[in-house]
Amino acid sequence: MGTAKTFTLLAFARTLGFLLVLSTACTFSAVGQTETQTVAKVNPKNILLLYSYGHGSKGIGVLDEGLLGALDAGGINTNNLFFEYLDLERHKADSEHRELLKGELLRRYAKHRIDLIITIQQPALGFLLKEGKELAPGVSAITVQAPLPTERDAGNRRVIGLVASFDIKGTLERALEIFPDTPRGFCIGQQ
Repeated sequence: MGTAKTFTLLAFARTLGFLLVLSTACTFSAVGQTETQTVAKVNPKNILLLYSYGHGSKGIGVLDEGLLGALDAGGINTNNLFFEYLDLERHKADSEHRELLKGELLRRYAKHRIDLIITIQQPALGFLLKEGKELAPGVSAITVQAPLPTERDAGNRRVIGLVASFDIKGTLERALEIFPDTPRGFCIGQQ
């Protein structure tokens, strides 16, 4: 992964972490900072992260690194983070996968209080809004790299979107700084 893209993903993860810490802190806006820190330790916030695909992607690893660092700095312990890799792409031809996954997640989190859900990419958001309606119902969600749903699709779940923008020009400029003898560069993408 290129240096500029790595920096972009880290900045994106830090922004997401900041939003999470901010949303957690807002629930304690009536108390002072010292009291907030005490309340946060006594009543920690549980965050469920739903990943669209399987574990192991380099880009998601970079996102996680920045996100976990920001959450830790905000006083949210990793013991209060629940990670679920939905593996929706690999099982898209399996008509039972989504229903089995729904049942497993409902069973797994029935006894946990979830305060916030983060979906990573569009398939995880779609799963949450369709099959996952009963999963921590009414709890707000932050979606990463997915367009915001309509009010109708969101139902009674408040969804906030965070979309990273990639600095293609800056990435190319940085690459040319590192490899100044490069005669030609290409940028491949889709619209």
